[in-house]
Amino acid sequence: MKTINPKNKIVIATGGTGGHVFPAVSLAEHLTNNYDVMVTTDQRGLVYLNKLLKKFKIKTINSSTIFKKNPLKIFYSLFLILFSTCKSFVFLKNFKPKIVIGMGGYSSFPVCVSALILKIPVIIYENNLLIGKANKYLLPLVDKIFLSTPETKGIKPKYENKIFISGNFIRQEIENYRHNIDYRDKKLKIVIMGGSQAAKIFGEVLPQIFVECKKVGIHLSIVQQCLDTQKEYLTNFYNTQKIDNEVFTFRSDITQIFKNTSFVITRGGASAQAELINCNIPYIVV
Repeated sequence: MKTINPKNKIVIATGGTGGHVFPAVSLAEHLTNNYDVMVTTDQRGLVYLNKLLKKFKIKTINSSTIFKKNPLKIFYSLFLILFSTCKSFVFLKNFKPKIVIGMGGYSSFPVCVSALILKIPVIIYENNLLIGKANKYLLPLVDKIFLSTPETKGIKPKYENKIFISGNFIRQEIENYRHNIDYRDKKLKIVIMGGSQAAKIFGEVLPQIFVECKKVGIHLSIVQQCLDTQKEYLTNFYNTQKIDNEVFTFRSDITQIFKNTSFVITRGGASAQAELINCNIPYIVV
């Protein structure tokens, strides 16, 4: 059995939406075999991490964004960021990681800033086509930026020497999944994914389209992610229309949902598309 060197500590700073959290989960799963990994997150990210990273150490450090219109909210956000930075400083001082990896988003910002103050090497990760605000401000100060694609915009030429094309970080479960479709099944199984926060518009528009499909003889089985406030309505709607359905808000066992899927309808987030491409599942981006 491999022994982890207690000196080889890594902090992965994430939080917010699944676009930041899921790549952090993937990275943590990979690094934990050789390093002592600690994942920091805010309360929003904690909801997903508690379901996906049960065996990992997690530290909650809440933060905020200053991009608000209300002056009072801006003042409160600045106070929260300062408090989070101080909390991060104390945490990193005690944990003593060899490196900090920021996964983008305002939740990772205080941890990365504290690491820079403590002269701990910092790497940031960007999986969007336009670099996020937090990563953009950190870019002049960090050692490297990992990009999921060389097409990412918003990085000045003088920082190109910091770029490393890492590709998308994908969970082991997704990497090992092999998609199969039984084309003899006359029922079309459609999965609707709206990202970690779902997409309200999908729950409002798509059900009516599926009813029209049923009217012209298309047999459907719908697996739909939705908001908490939409779940009861959508379940009742599909049952009334006699359309096979499974309605959910969040599930960690995504490969079970993918089984026998004909195609997926998605908002087209970077993490979601990376997973669908890896699984070789046809999908429509809205």
